[in-house]
Amino acid sequence: MPTQAEETKSGSGVGVIPASGYHTLLTREIRPPIRNWHEFLALWNAATDHQRQVSLLHEGYTIPYGKWNYDEKEYDAFDRHIFYLTIAEGWADYNLLQLNGDGDAGYHLGYDKFGNKIMKSPKEMRQILALKAFEVLCLNFFKGVVLKVDTRRGREFHGDWEGNILADKFFPVIQNFFRVEKDYRDHIEVRNLSWRDDQSHNEVHAIDFVLNLARFLWGWKEVSNPWWISKDDMGKWREKQNALSTRIISARPWIIEILNHLGRLDLLQEWLLDLDRPCLAKLREIAMRKAFSASREDIPVRNLEEACYLDSKAGWLLKQYELKKAVHQKLQEAERKRQERENGIRRQAELVQAKKVRDEAEQKLKKLVNNK
Repeated sequence: MPTQAEETKSGSGVGVIPASGYHTLLTREIRPPIRNWHEFLALWNAATDHQRQVSLLHEGYTIPYGKWNYDEKEYDAFDRHIFYLTIAEGWADYNLLQLNGDGDAGYHLGYDKFGNKIMKSPKEMRQILALKAFEVLCLNFFKGVVLKVDTRRGREFHGDWEGNILADKFFPVIQNFFRVEKDYRDHIEVRNLSWRDDQSHNEVHAIDFVLNLARFLWGWKEVSNPWWISKDDMGKWREKQNALSTRIISARPWIIEILNHLGRLDLLQEWLLDLDRPCLAKLREIAMRKAFSASREDIPVRNLEEACYLDSKAGWLLKQYELKKAVHQKLQEAERKRQERENGIRRQAELVQAKKVRDEAEQKLKKLVNNK
């Protein structure tokens, strides 16, 4: 039996150096990696091969942004996130990526382990690309954005949320990706979140991102005394903060719909007293979607009590709000009266002290007059 060395020398061994003495990679042209996002987009737009498209999506988050030539367009992290969000659109909706002209076309992608042909329709191939983009997005974006506690401000805060996630250029894209729509049955659904109970690990990252976004939108508070901002920059800073505040407040009813979709309205328990009119109206709208099942057609509920009878989480949350708001107002009134009493007692004590000082002054004055 020949030894491994003899096999190597003769070239009969598998996976060893050939008889020529040259490694097979030495005979191949190996091009440098994709230089930047500008080149990546050019390759993506030119790619028609399905495997090439999947490969590009797999590598996209490793590509730098910087320009190589002065006439190239400059890109940033937002552009990459937006690209993947655009491609991932419809990953959970089997019918969204179908065209009327697809017909019965099918493509042979290979064979399974039993030797059967793997055939995919154009819709299924688009679905594969959308799912791949979503998976890459989950691992490289949704998974990495977390809330941290900033002890300097004493609240949950992270610069990625204020400066990046809620940026003018990017936040509307996030809202559109997780937009609230009605399906063909006129039921409310959230785009790009599946209804499956057994979500994949990747989708869990997306859900965690949405829950953290909800915590940020409700936990955010404007800094009243930004000592690190100079007087010259204070006007611009205030303007940005006002715009950010408007964006956050207007997004809260939208995030309530998503929390309801995820069965996580309980997350709002911490901020019940912060619910404003649009948020209360949204919760009431959700609660009133409940209906009694009947033989012919469902009968909508007529009030919150009936919605609570049908275990509406939104309905019960509104009832909790009403109770907590009433108790809060009573406590505030009691505190106001207590402060009034304390202020009255303090004022009375001050008057007594003032009278005492005045009386002492008058006695001294009389003594001075009598001594003369």
